[in-house]
Amino acid sequence: MAAVPVRPDAASPAPPTSSDAVRGLPVVRAMEADGACAREASHWPLGRLKRLQAPETLVHGALAGPGHFGGPPLTFRWTGRGLPGHVDAAAYCRSIQEPAGAAGLRVPGVSVVHWLGPGLALGAARGAVHAGVAAMLLDEAAARASFANSAGAPSFTANLHLEHLRPLRAWTAVVADAWVTCIDGRKTSIASRLVDAQDGRTLVRAQSLFVSAP
Repeated sequence: MAAVPVRPDAASPAPPTSSDAVRGLPVVRAMEADGACAREASHWPLGRLKRLQAPETLVHGALAGPGHFGGPPLTFRWTGRGLPGHVDAAAYCRSIQEPAGAAGLRVPGVSVVHWLGPGLALGAARGAVHAGVAAMLLDEAAARASFANSAGAPSFTANLHLEHLRPLRAWTAVVADAWVTCIDGRKTSIASRLVDAQDGRTLVRAQSLFVSAP
């Protein structure tokens, strides 16, 4: 199994970048080879305007550099041909509220791989990543799933409920999975999970509701 780079010694000029840390991981290689996923640009599915505004955001701007996220995330679109291998099928099936409401989706879900650098270790415990980072990553992944199915109409977070199961640690890679569980008019319900990219354990799970502009 490919290992996530360990903390560099004091002589190291800089922490590893996101691509250095995650491209060789088995979960990434599996998604690249799996027909259930398709690799997309890091900003997908945002349009040109949002792409130009990306540097103004935390994930793609202020926190994108070395020591934080280390660069743009690796983004995968679910194709609808089964689930990615690392996704808990039982949890997915339990989360679907109305099969008819989630049928015929353009994009059933997304998976976004992030590197968590030492600059994100702002938690109370040494090396712990602040809980707000988990909220940000899951909200962003859910927004991608919502936007991919909204035919270009902007949608906004109405609520986001998180359940923390295990602490996030710096110097690790995580996968943010988000999938649509129900669409009811302008409302889109989304389930999401933040999992350890090496051992697949769920770190945080969330439920969110997005509402598109009228």
